[in-house]
Amino acid sequence: MFCCTGRADHVQTPYEQKEGCSCLCGVVRVMILGEPLKTTLCHCQDCRKWTGSVGQMAVWYHREDVLCSGELAEFGTSSRVRKSCAECHSHILTSLPRAGLIEVCVGSASQLSLNAHFFYVTPMIDFGDDVPKFVDFPASLGGSGVQASSWDLHRDVTQAFHGSCLCGSVFVSISGEPKTTAFCHCLVCRSWTGSSGHFAVVFDEDLVQISGELISTRHGHRNCARCLACITSRHSAAAPGFLEVCGGILHSPPRVQAHWNYGQRILSVKDGLAKFKDLPTELGGSGDVLGQEMAAPYAVTLERKGEGHEDLGLELSFAGRKCRVLKVRRHSLIHDWNQSCACDSVVGIYDRLISINGRTPTTPEEGEALGRETGKLVLIFAKFQYFE
Repeated sequence: MFCCTGRADHVQTPYEQKEGCSCLCGVVRVMILGEPLKTTLCHCQDCRKWTGSVGQMAVWYHREDVLCSGELAEFGTSSRVRKSCAECHSHILTSLPRAGLIEVCVGSASQLSLNAHFFYVTPMIDFGDDVPKFVDFPASLGGSGVQASSWDLHRDVTQAFHGSCLCGSVFVSISGEPKTTAFCHCLVCRSWTGSSGHFAVVFDEDLVQISGELISTRHGHRNCARCLACITSRHSAAAPGFLEVCGGILHSPPRVQAHWNYGQRILSVKDGLAKFKDLPTELGGSGDVLGQEMAAPYAVTLERKGEGHEDLGLELSFAGRKCRVLKVRRHSLIHDWNQSCACDSVVGIYDRLISINGRTPTTPEEGEALGRETGKLVLIFAKFQYFE
């Protein structure tokens, strides 16, 4: 079911009101009249497909304690009604009529304490926290109440992707490898998705085929016109030709390689991946990664047989005459090294390349020339220790 309404979602009462959240355009506002019951992150397939992300992160309240004003678009299933702003399509809340409960999406919240993960079986991101993780729902919500004792990240797919929205009206097909994958923690992404951030899988735009009716916003977001699931986004005009497909709608998404706008996070992720303070330089950001360089260098020894064979697979930056790793491409010598070596010798984003066979590259041209050399290659790096 899909409908729009301009009425208040709940009848206003004389109790003291507390600001809950608002959408990106300011049309929809949520007022809270009571205390929260819990804050959860649900990783089920429906929540992934609606948010386009790792799942819906929401604060739970009794129905009578939530007042919502502004024009809303609704998509209902047998047990839930999911509501978004009819103007900017920010995800606002999920209503559970039979239980008398409301899940208010985190949106513009600044500080939250997570109480539980639901459906934490094959998470898209391992958050590395001490919060209880259930294989479905707690017993109080009709689930088994069983907590996950172990879990595996989803399989890392590298080529040929397919996906669909929550209602199945929009289908996405990509015939190629992503440029990068990242999880963005910025306020705009949280408000739009209704999750703790946006799982962005970045492709060359001409590789992406989309069928079904979409609606767009001035923020560069596109949603399914029926269920308002998040489908694609753009972070910056500084990177034309790139399109961010929402990882949550993909049947088998690639794994996240880095975090963007980590300074705006409301939920920490202790996964050992690079945490950009804002955005990478190629997307118009500072390129600064949170953390510090370690004192002891490490060595990578490779054999490159000749021209036409696999290249090193390093994309480098040379800001301030320091040569740092921006990306390790798949199907490359460094990628193969990372899959087989000890964790303390894995070449990571923002590690500093000190030398190749004793020579230090200081310009992109020097880096490319050294990367084309054949025979035995000894690369010396300085490890960058990420924040969390």
